[in-house]
Amino acid sequence: GGVAPPGGNPILVQAEMVAGAGSSSAERTVKKRRRLEKTTVTTRWACPREIFSSGKGPAQPVADCSKCNGAGCSMDVYTSATPAEEFVFITDRNEKFNKYMCKVCGDIFSGTQSRIVSHRLKVSGRGVIPCPIDPSEEVKAVLGPLEAELLSKHNWTDRKKKGDDKKKDASDKNRARFAEEADVAVARFFYECGVPLNKAEHPALLRMLSAVAAAGDRYQSPSQFRIADNTPAQKPNDGRAPKAGGGEKA
Repeated sequence: GGVAPPGGNPILVQAEMVAGAGSSSAERTVKKRRRLEKTTVTTRWACPREIFSSGKGPAQPVADCSKCNGAGCSMDVYTSATPAEEFVFITDRNEKFNKYMCKVCGDIFSGTQSRIVSHRLKVSGRGVIPCPIDPSEEVKAVLGPLEAELLSKHNWTDRKKKGDDKKKDASDKNRARFAEEADVAVARFFYECGVPLNKAEHPALLRMLSAVAAAGDRYQSPSQFRIADNTPAQKPNDGRAPKAGGGEKA
């Protein structure tokens, strides 16, 4: 017996009474039944959507919905079972994944509570598109602790840091190897062409190396004829007038 409260579920009320007696199995029954409760909501996101998205988020509801005249259509959703679910409509539930619809942007995605946290806090790289709407202070207050818990549980911060460190180490090693190979190549040029070693710090050489580096790795050394067409007297490359007698001393 007993009278259920207005709009209540007699079976759910009875289960809750049993749960109060300290039965863990009854508590699980209450939670399961609560997860499966449904309610009807009215929202513009239930209206038919435009065919194409504006590019700034999910497709918007049609402006002239014939079903509701812009007041919002109705749809059946599951009741929220966690604080995070208060920020979405739960359109489908199953044992592993749920189907959600964001209340502020209308995006539809599947997953667990972590997807809600990542979506509403605009965290990318977790299998869900970040919400285009900035989270309010209420959203941050509720989902912030859950985000911290997720970071600790999945070790996402450490994994990202380790990945960044690994890339940096590889980049540093490559840079050191390329620098060593460049030093050897410059030295071979000096020795094989009989260029005096005291010219290693000559301004003309330093300008040449800077220009080659700026030109990129596809730059090809010019031919003797190309060099002849670019004498300092014809095309000064540093804005200074060439010295009398043609160019700089080698």
